[in-house]
Parts: sequence; C-alpha cells; structure tokens
Amino acid sequence: METEAKTGYTTRLIYFRQNAGKTVEETAAAIGMSPQSYADLESYDNELADCISLYKLMLLAKTLNFSLGDLFSDNGDVPQKAMTLEQLRDEILQYLETLNITVGQFENEVGWEVEKALSAPAEFLNLNLTGLKDLCNKIGVSWLSVLSTLNVPSNVPGRPEDSVR
Repeated sequence: METEAKTGYTTRLIYFRQNAGKTVEETAAAIGMSPQSYADLESYDNELADCISLYKLMLLAKTLNFSLGDLFSDNGDVPQKAMTLEQLRDEILQYLETLNITVGQFENEVGWEVEKALSAPAEFLNLNLTGLKDLCNKIGVSWLSVLSTLNVPSNVPGRPEDSVR
C-alpha cells in the first residue's frame, strides 16, 4: 500500500476513538473488523472512503459517538439541506427521467450498481463513501447532505450486507 500522509479524516477518527476511551481492538470488534483492518482506517484516508460500507461507517460513528458530518466536513462545512436515502433515490429517478436514460445506462456512467437501491433505499448503505460521492456528483447533489442523515437506530433490524463493490 502506498504511503499516504495522515490528513483530517484519519486525525479526526483517532481523536474520536481516543475521546470515546476505546482501543483499536475494542473499536474493531464493535464494527466487525479485524484490528489490523481498523488500524488502516486510522492510517490512510482512502481506507475510510474505499474500504468500508456506509453502514459500517454508521456503526463506527455510533460506537465512537460522533456524527459522520463531523468526520468528513472540512472547515465546519455544513450541508444547507439534509437528504435522506429516499430523497437520494427520488433525485436519481428524476435524473433518469430528465435525461431519458435507463438504470443500466446510469449505472454504466456512474460506475456503481443502484437498481436494488432504487426500490429499497437502505441498499445505498452497501456503497462505500466513494460510491456515494460518485452518485451524488453525477446527479448534482451534495454527498454531505446525504451523509448528514445517516444514523444507526438503536434497534437495527435487517441490516444490509457489508459488501462494497
């Protein structure tokens, strides 16, 4: 793996973990990762964006008691408007209708599969952060607006798969 300097995300994640009084091992166990894989999250920003699902990011935020907006917002940027997963789905459907393209064409253009999520928006949680950014950028909405609405409820039935494409 290439050496990448620690920047804001990794530094903030370490801060949140230490502030919560958790060890790397405790945090890794809470989100279903090996300690080595979790340590990579604290070492390389790209690991946070590319190697875990949005669902696991939500679990991480809940475990360490922070908001995803606090982790990923730079300079205190706060989205003007929050966007739920259902609203993201609606925006994608509107985009498809406006451009008169199929779901398959959209998936090819954006590089991510979204068909399942269009009927069950919780499926978006199987994406990683890079996938969310790519989708949002394609349709012209703020990925931080979506991220700011993601919270793990206390009782989590039917959790999505933890697969990332």
